[in-house]
Formats: sequence, structure tokens, C-alpha cells
Amino acid sequence: IAGLPFRGVVGILANILNTCIRWLIWTGIIYLLAGKVFKLKSDLEFKGLLRATGLSAAPGAIRILGAVPVLYSPVFIIGGVWLATALVMAATYSMEEASLWKTASVTLFSWVLMAAGYIFSSMFLRGALFRR
Repeated sequence: IAGLPFRGVVGILANILNTCIRWLIWTGIIYLLAGKVFKLKSDLEFKGLLRATGLSAAPGAIRILGAVPVLYSPVFIIGGVWLATALVMAATYSMEEASLWKTASVTLFSWVLMAAGYIFSSMFLRGALFRR
């Protein structure tokens, strides 16, 4: 899924689908870690967490400014920090009784798992699925 080699309209649609799938997976990881593994909140609802994490991704729209070559690095750093902060806050509000530090650690751990999955899919699946 990572680094799909499509261009044009197909590339845009593939990227949208890729983003939605990664959003569902990441929210699922946070849900499982927070609700099932660490038991931060017993009545945590996936739908509410999905809504909160989706809204927390809105600051990522600033990354469109990365199309300007001079702004690429600062915009992606600022956008990444802003997104991470918004995701931690969204998870904190979804898990009402959990502390900020607990939800930050769950979010960080889920990010590590997502990064590992992204690296895995980039290294292995892309070569297996898209051989020319």
C-alpha cells in the first residue's frame, strides 16, 4: 500500500483509499491498545474514537503548502507536530478518565506500530505486488 506507483486520477483515488485504510487501522490500534491492552477506559467506543481521530487529522491540510519547495521541510515538521498533538488530545478526550500522559504513550506506541507496518509494506509488499 505504501508508495503506490499510480499517477493521475487513479493515483489520487488510490491515495485517498490508502489514507482511509491507514486511518481505520491506526484508530483500531489505538482502540485495542487503550481499551483492551491498557484498559484505560472500559466503555471506549470505536465510532467515537474514529470520529475524534478523523477530526484530529484536519491540521494535516497545512501540508499542501509543502508543494512550495522552500516551505516543504518547515511545513511538514510543523504539520507533523500539530497532527501528533491533535491526535493525543483527541484520544485524551475520547478516553475521558485517562490522563494525558497515558494517552500520549498509547498514541506514541500506536505510531511506532504504524511506522513499522509502513516500513514493512514499503520494503516487502511493494516489490511483491508491483514487479514489472
